[in-house]
Order: sequence, then C-alpha cells, then structure tokens
Amino acid sequence: MKRGVCHLQCSDNRDGTWTDRLVEGVASWPHVERGISITGDLPAVSFCVTENARASNPGAFISPQEFARCLRAGPTIYLAMRLVDAHWAIVRGWAEPHQLARTGVIPAGIMVVYTPRDRGELEVCATLFEAAYRFACIDPLGEAPAGLPPGQNGWGWSCGGEKKAAPLANRRRP
Repeated sequence: MKRGVCHLQCSDNRDGTWTDRLVEGVASWPHVERGISITGDLPAVSFCVTENARASNPGAFISPQEFARCLRAGPTIYLAMRLVDAHWAIVRGWAEPHQLARTGVIPAGIMVVYTPRDRGELEVCATLFEAAYRFACIDPLGEAPAGLPPGQNGWGWSCGGEKKAAPLANRRRP
C-alpha cells in the first residue's frame, strides 16, 4: 500500500479483471447509482445509494451518498463500513484503515480493501461491498434495503457480515 491522501494498493492486484467483474455486479444492485469521480488525478467509479434508500448516518459514506469507490488505476477499493465489519475485514487481512481515517479527516470506517485476484476472493470482496451497501441503506429498524433478499448480495452468495454467515476467509496481505 502507498499511504497518503489517495492511499493506493500498489501491488498484488493482477490485471483488474476480477475487480471489473465486481464493479459490474455491484452496479446492478437495487438503489445503487454508478458514477465517475476523480480522486486526486485518478479516475474512479463511484457507488452511491439513491436518495430514498440512504441512511442518515454520515459515517456510512465516503462522500454524500457514496458508500464505495474503486480507482481504475491500480486498482484500489474504498468502502465505508460499520466499525465491527471493518474490524473483521482488518483481522482477516482483507482491509486496512484509510490513512485519512486514522487522522480523523474522514470517518473511521473508511477502509482500503484489497482487490480480488480470483473467483474466491471476488466472493469475499462482494461480501464486503454488501456490508458497506447495507450500512449505507439500513433504516433505524435495521431492515435490509428493498429489492435485495436478506443475506444475499447481487451474486446470490451469503453475506459474511451477518450473524448466520460463515466467517471471512483469511487473506495474506499483499
């Protein structure tokens, strides 16, 4: 990782094919709007929840309505996660806190998630995206966003952040 304002993943990210699949899958979820943003001088895909599905907690977002971002150069993934989900992603070796989150400039749950290198890692990354998505969309009663079956992400894999799900597999840090 290269730390700084952008906090980039510099190695062990292969050619981005698996990350591209992840981007396309997440963009198809209900209440998700995909856009283009610029982080520093780098183009990024921005994932926002629609206004009518957005949670009121500002800690659930990287920027207003944006729960995830994927820099194409690199690639590098950023997710806004509940602290408990962020903790488990860090412990299992899938993420690290964004440098600016460590200083308090952005919410503490903003994570840099390691990009997938194969199908199994794609599944884990989809689970982490789903955890961020549910945090951004969740209502005060804890109900899941309309249109997404409970415990299922857009691929039909079970969510690793929920109580009944299998634990995240460990990943060696790149």
